[in-house]
Amino acid sequence: MEDRPSRKLAAAVLGLLAGVGLIVSVVHASRRVAPGDESDEAGAEAKKSHRIEWPNRSFFNATCAKDKLVTECPGYRECWLAVNDFNETKMVLKRSKLRWKELAVRPERKWCDRWACLDLRKCELPFKIYQYTKEDLQGLPIRRCLYHAYLERDPYVAEHLTDDPKRACMFFFKIPKGCRFHDGDIETLPYGNGTGINHIFVDYYLEGIDADTRERFLGHAAIAQGHTGDDRFIHGLDIGIGHYGKFPPQRNDDALRATPPWERKYLVTFKGTASDVSRKVAGFHNNPRRRAIFLVKPHPRNCNAQTSVSRPYGDNKRKPFGPFHADCCRTLRPLYNSYGYGDLMNTSFALVPPGQQPATYRLAEVMERGCIPVFFGYEHNLLPYEELIDWSAFSLNLPQDIDFENMLYPRLEALLRDRNKVLAMQKAAIDTWRQWFNTTNSFSASYRAIVATLERRFMFQTGRRLAALSESPSPAGGAAMMRYYGDSFAPGWRLRPRAEMFNASMRRRAEHLIYD
Repeated sequence: MEDRPSRKLAAAVLGLLAGVGLIVSVVHASRRVAPGDESDEAGAEAKKSHRIEWPNRSFFNATCAKDKLVTECPGYRECWLAVNDFNETKMVLKRSKLRWKELAVRPERKWCDRWACLDLRKCELPFKIYQYTKEDLQGLPIRRCLYHAYLERDPYVAEHLTDDPKRACMFFFKIPKGCRFHDGDIETLPYGNGTGINHIFVDYYLEGIDADTRERFLGHAAIAQGHTGDDRFIHGLDIGIGHYGKFPPQRNDDALRATPPWERKYLVTFKGTASDVSRKVAGFHNNPRRRAIFLVKPHPRNCNAQTSVSRPYGDNKRKPFGPFHADCCRTLRPLYNSYGYGDLMNTSFALVPPGQQPATYRLAEVMERGCIPVFFGYEHNLLPYEELIDWSAFSLNLPQDIDFENMLYPRLEALLRDRNKVLAMQKAAIDTWRQWFNTTNSFSASYRAIVATLERRFMFQTGRRLAALSESPSPAGGAAMMRYYGDSFAPGWRLRPRAEMFNASMRRRAEHLIYD
């Protein structure tokens, strides 16, 4: 009798458990996939593993760009927007509005020009230059930033060298890679009068010397570097240098130089990394139908050779890319690799946009092989050695908002029909490469260009000053003659505000630009 309640309780528990089991079985039965719904099950599994196996969401196919304008291919614009956050239409409209806008210079920045930062009175003709040595800077902190340039190895430069600092018009100081200046460095230079006046610092590296470094550490010294933008370049004082090509010499280079422009395979070409906005714009105008090949790959920090959905990283592996970004890297890569760099040198014209700095390796490479340079995106940058080279005689200069299809290509095709003119342009490009960009003697061509530029400045200005003083021996006459020449010899005198000088220079170069 005492076991009946416990038996009843056990039966109730068993009944409850059976009910729960029945409910669970009904729920599972309702979720069971029908024979024709395997795709739903696969979709559910894909959603669970979407971070690992994402379907191909990029519509771009490189084979599409083999015979048509690349922007006509589905997915190209979307991929560049995803990979580089770049919208060509918005950029072109912005550039069109800023085309003739006057450049603003920070008023608090202590800029100077050739009249304030060159002391012509210390120069006696003929022009001589002094090269700093380690012994000159013994025990000084700035000694760490001196790299011996071996100027004496070049015959032309050696003629202008002097071992007597008192005889020198300028002092040559080459900077090694990675050097960081400190406060007071410029004041310790033995021949800089505490300001670095009549000194030139030469920097061949991509980073260059920015405006803040110059203002804080380098005083009145001139700078020779590849950065020639308005943000850090002083006209008439600094020198814009060129870089040597990285593409090694090829067996057919001599034959290519002998091939006239109208017999070449392509009309205009470019291949390179998207390190400047001008290069990104060019990539949107790749058009094999017009024999115009512009191949641009994203920067390695956005896409490298291994980036894919399974490896969604660039050079910086700290943050993975989204699946669409990573897949665009994969689909864009075949188009860039479909043309060899050497094959693209067989072109009549070669597009030369800025790289990580306005001075680009491509310029020397294309001139070496007889291509006519077409500068693109240099509205606010000077070209290398502009005081020595008449670039307008053998090159073209394009604004970033030019109409490629309706303006550029017809202009280039019409120019090709004038065979005498393009042949003269080709010859001038090759001669310029041999004189100022040839890599046979390492950096000696660049050293010659720097010394030749400085010599022209000092020979002209010093000669004019001596002529003025010789014609007016009396103090009154000398003062009148100085006023006649604009007081250009008075120490510290400023010719014009720097922004005005730069904008005037850009206006003079406007005739060399092609506008739509």
